[in-house]
Amino acid sequence: MKKKPRLGGGCKLCNQPTEKFSKSHIQPHWLVRDRAPTGDFYVISSDDPFKRQQRTGIYDFFLCPTCEDNSSQYDDYAASFFRSADQWKVEMPHGFTFRVVLSYDYRRLKLFMMNVLFRSAATTQAFFEAVKLEPTNFDKLREMVRSEQPGDIDDFAVIINMRTKFAGLERVGEAPKRFTDEDGNSWYRFDLNEFPCDIKTNCAPSNHSKELILKPTPPLLIYEGPIALERMERLRKTAIDRVEREQAQCVIDPKFAKVGTPQLD
Repeated sequence: MKKKPRLGGGCKLCNQPTEKFSKSHIQPHWLVRDRAPTGDFYVISSDDPFKRQQRTGIYDFFLCPTCEDNSSQYDDYAASFFRSADQWKVEMPHGFTFRVVLSYDYRRLKLFMMNVLFRSAATTQAFFEAVKLEPTNFDKLREMVRSEQPGDIDDFAVIINMRTKFAGLERVGEAPKRFTDEDGNSWYRFDLNEFPCDIKTNCAPSNHSKELILKPTPPLLIYEGPIALERMERLRKTAIDRVEREQAQCVIDPKFAKVGTPQLD
């Protein structure tokens, strides 16, 4: 079920009145294209019956055209950053695997992540209903995104993880999940294809995985390990169960048949 564009009112980012809202993807469209490069539908892990198959991703209408256009530079940079993962150096200290990124644009990458958090908190789409920020933190995030200020490492801190791709799972997505670190700070994990990204919801100091937090100067360490793979297996089972249940109930439209059931090698 698609939402109709809202006419009139205020942009949720700049707070200025606008006659028409832009179509704003909560997570950028390139994530969907990378997940389903053939243009097929992919399965989303959600209880919302209208979001079981998606071709364009989940979007809403809450930004003015100017604010929407301004964010495109960060989306474009993030696409090139994540698509270059094969070029990242691999190190395996003490049996753990890390990707080491020796060059990146902190400002653009951090603002991309902050945009993802802001849009997920601002939208009314059910898939992102778990993302809730304290009003003062939301206002701070909104102002930093609006003024294009990435802040320091503790300001809405970002940790990028990496998991191994399994064949047939590129079309599976999972709703954001909240967790709390040892300092009492709330984080959300966003499923950005093979990169589960953790974003803190405030500007308070945190000792959580400090060595992995995105910082202004390289290198950036990205953990790739068993926890990510276990999470993928759980997601795989959820997707398979849902597809099999819907097939048994004959509720899947025939044109979606080529989605198929995800399989592991």
